[in-house]
Amino acid sequence: FTASTETSRARLAEAIAKVRETGVAQTIDQAADGLTGTGAAIHDAAGNVAGALVVAAPSSRVPDHGAQLMRLVLDEAAAISRSLGYRPPSRD
Repeated sequence: FTASTETSRARLAEAIAKVRETGVAQTIDQAADGLTGTGAAIHDAAGNVAGALVVAAPSSRVPDHGAQLMRLVLDEAAAISRSLGYRPPSRD
């Protein structure tokens, strides 16, 4: 844990809701000081979570809170999921 580690139930619930909405999670200085982690789920053909793609880097090397890194991780996790036969539900 660090001074930045989220421990409030309410804030954790907000963070989980955001991950469900965006499909990507990011922690900045929470697992370790100076470390940013970004991850997205990988789904199998049945839609189950089969794993995750996670990239960790020194926070000083992740500019702008990692918006570009989050997009790359999300896109690559989606590509891996597609290669496993996953087809996301349509948003109609």
